[in-house]
Amino acid sequence: MGVERVSVVPIIDVTKCDGCGECVDACHANAVEIVNGKAVVVRPGDCDYCTDCESLCPKGAISCPLEIVVLEKPVARGLRR
Repeated sequence: MGVERVSVVPIIDVTKCDGCGECVDACHANAVEIVNGKAVVVRPGDCDYCTDCESLCPKGAISCPLEIVVLEKPVARGLRR
């Protein structure tokens, strides 16, 4: 059974973002930049979803929602109880 990795990036509410750049400084992956005065995830493939930007944003403009996926454990073939 394979697991497909889905690219997940922080969600930035541009109505709250004031372009302070705290998220840019916090992003060790360099995935976030200020574009036209607002934070933008410009390199989503580089984001490792560490959530530092979310916790450091003074305006609460960044959210990093989590989705928990539970996979059923595969039953070994040939084993019966």
